[in-house]
Amino acid sequence: MNRFLIFIITIAFFFGIASFSGGHVGISSQCISDSCFVMASTSYLSIILRLIFVVFVLKFPKSFREDTENRAGFWRRFGALIIDFTFVFSVLIPIIVLPAIFTEFIHTGSFAWWFQRDYARSSDNIIILSSIILFIGQIYYFYRYTLLTKPTLGQYTLGYRIISTDGNMTASMARKRVGLSILGMWFWPISVIHGLIKKRVFWWDSGSGSIAVLTSRVNKSSQ
Repeated sequence: MNRFLIFIITIAFFFGIASFSGGHVGISSQCISDSCFVMASTSYLSIILRLIFVVFVLKFPKSFREDTENRAGFWRRFGALIIDFTFVFSVLIPIIVLPAIFTEFIHTGSFAWWFQRDYARSSDNIIILSSIILFIGQIYYFYRYTLLTKPTLGQYTLGYRIISTDGNMTASMARKRVGLSILGMWFWPISVIHGLIKKRVFWWDSGSGSIAVLTSRVNKSSQ
């Protein structure tokens, strides 16, 4: 499928999700001294649209040919990261809000797709659990696609994928790459400088025995 079309469809999903949710899907808890503000919001239309988006991402055809002589550069990879993080956030956040919504229903006896209050409860610890689930979901997303050597949504859209330097991606290599990538994001100034010096080979590439190679779309007539 044409990458530009995938990009347009992805943008349409992002805007559609924001429209259905009113731009207020999320969960938060802020406490300063004895004052707290707790908020959670989602919607069934938002959840449905996100599930459709997930099915689309999993099922759309990804035919491509590799160009192992050319590596993906910093800006291409940075753009793909933004798309992928936006995808994971947009899919998971409306779902991980549900436990807080149902917990509030248990306390109040009145169900609503959103709530806000200016006091805290002990059950608000579920917000911490939601954050952990979101973090794990992000890690698994990148790990799974790396292990399968398939491009993520962002990588496919911007024309590259991750492969092993010896042609055999293992679970250990995929875990190492994702772990080193997280460290790379924490120390991003060092990572950028290192990648520029090493000519598009970042330290999580060399540290995990993997590379980001450019791909090009395969036309049906050439298959």
